[in-house]
Amino acid sequence: MAKRTIRRLLLIRCGPTEWDRSGRLQGQTDLPMLPDAAAGVSERLSGLTIEGLTTILTGPDEACIATGSMLAERSGLRAQPIDELREIDLGLWAGLRVDELEERFERAGRQWLDDPASVAAPEGETFSGMAERVLPAIQRVTLKKRSSVGVALIVRPIVHAFLRCRLEGLETSEMWKVCTETQQPAWFELEPNDARLSLEVAIADRKAPAA
Repeated sequence: MAKRTIRRLLLIRCGPTEWDRSGRLQGQTDLPMLPDAAAGVSERLSGLTIEGLTTILTGPDEACIATGSMLAERSGLRAQPIDELREIDLGLWAGLRVDELEERFERAGRQWLDDPASVAAPEGETFSGMAERVLPAIQRVTLKKRSSVGVALIVRPIVHAFLRCRLEGLETSEMWKVCTETQQPAWFELEPNDARLSLEVAIADRKAPAA
């Protein structure tokens, strides 16, 4: 009997930045992980089962790279930053607190909080645009491999919430709730050509109008 190829994904939200802690939308603004958050991040990572982990991929920002370095130190693997895993570009919304978003952009701000796939930030990136770079990057190192793999993905909050919703079968309307909750790292097992990572699935293919 042929040996089964196992594809597993360890999804990890990076350690928080100052803007994360103060409730500001960070987007692609690159900020370091808070120094006083390192102990908590290390504790979460120390409780992980890393048996079968073969690859560590991170977003290209400072907080993701710092979190990846901590996992790399524990696992003995090398963490590799991938530009395609960067956070969504929030354009003119970057740096705003949630209450400021709702006050200054009213309908569009509330619409985005209700369902991020339904509207794009001014001068920012569409939800489908984010999906079109993130999902193929993951597929290249998981679904296309013939040998068994265990891939850790360390990403910013919105990309993390997007992937968590996809992997757990949640609607995009659940994304902001996922973003604001404390999320523990989680393993997911993938099937060959797993539809949850496919661009053809409607949840990732919706075209959001600009705000």
